[in-house]
Amino acid sequence: MRLEDRLGEQAGERFLIGRDLVLDRQDERAWLAGRPLVLGGKALALLEELMRNAQLLVSKERLFEVGWPGQAVSDAVLTTAIRELRRALDDPARSPLWIETQHGKGYRFLPAVEARAVHPGLRDAGKSPPRSDDRTGTGPKPRARILLAAVLVLAAGAALVWTIGAGPAAGDETEESQVLHKSVAALPFRAIDEDASDLASGLDEEIATTLARTPDIQVAGAGVIRQVAEAGGEADRIARDAGFGHILTGSVRTEGDAVRVTARLTDTATGREIWSERFDRPLEDIIALQEDVAFAIARAIGSVMDPERLREMTRIGTRSVEAYRAWRAGRELVDRAVTNSDPALMDEARAFYAEAQRLDPQFARAHWEAAYMELVTANTIYSDTADIASDTERRKRYIGHIEAAIAAAPSDTDRLLYRAAREMADLNYRQSVRYLEDYLEERPGDEDIWYSLLEQARIAERYDLVEKAIEKIVADTRSAGAYPVIGTNYMAHNPRLALRYAQEGMEEAPDYTALQFQAHRAFLIAGKRDTARRLLGRMTRGQLPRSVRDGARIRQLCADGKTGEAQALARSLLADKELPLVVRWSSALTAGLDREAAAVLAPLEGRDAMFTLAQFLIYREFDAGQFPDLAAALARSGIDRPPPEKPSYACKVGAGAGTS
Repeated sequence: MRLEDRLGEQAGERFLIGRDLVLDRQDERAWLAGRPLVLGGKALALLEELMRNAQLLVSKERLFEVGWPGQAVSDAVLTTAIRELRRALDDPARSPLWIETQHGKGYRFLPAVEARAVHPGLRDAGKSPPRSDDRTGTGPKPRARILLAAVLVLAAGAALVWTIGAGPAAGDETEESQVLHKSVAALPFRAIDEDASDLASGLDEEIATTLARTPDIQVAGAGVIRQVAEAGGEADRIARDAGFGHILTGSVRTEGDAVRVTARLTDTATGREIWSERFDRPLEDIIALQEDVAFAIARAIGSVMDPERLREMTRIGTRSVEAYRAWRAGRELVDRAVTNSDPALMDEARAFYAEAQRLDPQFARAHWEAAYMELVTANTIYSDTADIASDTERRKRYIGHIEAAIAAAPSDTDRLLYRAAREMADLNYRQSVRYLEDYLEERPGDEDIWYSLLEQARIAERYDLVEKAIEKIVADTRSAGAYPVIGTNYMAHNPRLALRYAQEGMEEAPDYTALQFQAHRAFLIAGKRDTARRLLGRMTRGQLPRSVRDGARIRQLCADGKTGEAQALARSLLADKELPLVVRWSSALTAGLDREAAAVLAPLEGRDAMFTLAQFLIYREFDAGQFPDLAAALARSGIDRPPPEKPSYACKVGAGAGTS
């Protein structure tokens, strides 16, 4: 019996659940691993139809009936809507986990689906699912922020964004007019045919990367783009009200061995087309085509960058189409591995990166991404103590990739970024920070690297740069129509900053669970125990993993002086050997179980594990002196790390407490 038929028999089954995807049929909303998805009404309707017929082929004709009843529309409209779903689900068309294409016939939703009357993140049937006040969604997903896998919310200071649909930050009239003049809402390029879908996705990514890096152009975030895309005849007004002066639209079509890209810019003040261009290339020149399109759009918007510098910035770094495709495949696998906390995908990604490097040894991006992967797999989210023995080999691979990227860097500015990464391998964080500062002088719009600066400045004890990075990330993300989720452990040195961040976040995105987790800690840092306690009550009804909720409960219990309860809960986490080291260590230390916390990391002592241990340096409570090699390396780099300092909300117990 089809799920659709079962739904007809089971009244009130409001939610469809496939793996960690939840669709609310009543309120027309969806979540993936607890985070709201940015989806328009058409895409949601198609997703519901596909989930109701899970693992069955749904014809294109049926999907047209669902999405565009009684309308005569082209296949390109359906293709674009499916692409929107794939982008939200981070689902590559060539190796799908969610939606499979049957060329010329239709689409299939791959996971099994069950129907429930109650949202899976809620305990009581009478409660409503998390509300978003029509501000749900995720913004762009830069690589520096992908590390917010569910448990990493607890473990580290990674970040994500919450789309709020807000316009630019308030400013004086002159600043406002400048933002409107050189700003753009870049809508996804429309694939005219199915074969153009991957090309359109790659083009979207390159355009977004180029425009975001261009210092004098402001780019809209996912929330604004969704609103503009759904606004129809009101698109210009919606974009203008959000503070954006241009709308970029375009299409991609393949014809045999050729590809045609058409791009258009309209002025949101007048609604008139101010620029359009058609680009025709053979498929073998797709990389040059992507660079040319990105360059032309930046120039059309009005960037005053030197043309040679702008052209330099658009370079992808390879002319091998096959190397580029292998690099993108590896990148997609790493994204999925980190998002889903699935280390098994890392080996597959490594193979794709190796293939990209074999096809083009001078492809700096491929070396850079391969190095990033080695850094991620050193994190104890993805490795356990049995794997630490591989640290030496992992570090060698990392350095080899970075040095290859330095040698092949397409520009001096890119080389600054790669040199920063090389210094980090030797724990020379002060020099790494200097390189990142120089890089951001050239490319202040590269949001990923502001997150890198935030982390490395924290380790280098440069709190002036920590606060500068936080202010920049918040301002830029809000101006793009989103709100960032930043690890509030970076704000422990400044309770006022933590409080302001938490208050603003809870005002703009009060029901986003990842933001709630960080705001809860920020309220405790600021001494607002009652506010934190009320927020915790809401958090426990959400979709956060149990270990994450328990981590927040331990914080609150300690702040309320309930040390015994906090320690009992922390011991239950310590007993769960499936949890990452950093989670068990942090929970024990917060609860005052100092000896147990030290024992969690004891297997790393006396081993070549500095690459793994470096992840703990973002925590003020981490005692680097427990590891002589690590302490000596920090001293050589000129970092005078102060004595470990627990969070202000940690349980207060006597010295030596925590023996079992």
